[in-house]
Formats: sequence, structure tokens, C-alpha cells
Amino acid sequence: NLVGADLKAPYVTISETSTGWLNIRSKPSTAEDNIIKKAKPGEKYQYIDKNEVGWYKVEIKDGKIGWLSSKYATLTKE
Repeated sequence: NLVGADLKAPYVTISETSTGWLNIRSKPSTAEDNIIKKAKPGEKYQYIDKNEVGWYKVEIKDGKIGWLSSKYATLTKE
């Protein structure tokens, strides 16, 4: 059962990555200490916002917020 399979748009879907997962982070930066979740390809997360440098802000679960690189996710707007 995929995470977020029943989400309403807008949402993001995690793409295939070379590592087999995508780090979701507490801030939109690749600092080593801000990883809060490893997302698997195909998982979906509610889209909230984006910033100017290519990060998507998403809801992970129960209002918890994270950031992920838009290079490795597809945004579905409707």
C-alpha cells in the first residue's frame, strides 16, 4: 500500500533515484543533520509550496512538514 495513495492534488510523487530512496528533510538544504525520513519511489506526499531553488515543501503525515528536491519528484497539480 503506497504512502499517500488517496491524496487529492496537488501532491508530489517520488521518482526513481540512484540510491532507491529520497531524503525528506526538515529544511530545504542538503545538510547531513536534517534528514527526517527516507521516501521510497512511488510514494506520494501532499504538496504545500516550493522555493526558488528547487525544493518542494510537503506534508509527511499528520501535519508534519518536510522538504524534498524537486529533481526527484513529480508534482501533480490536478
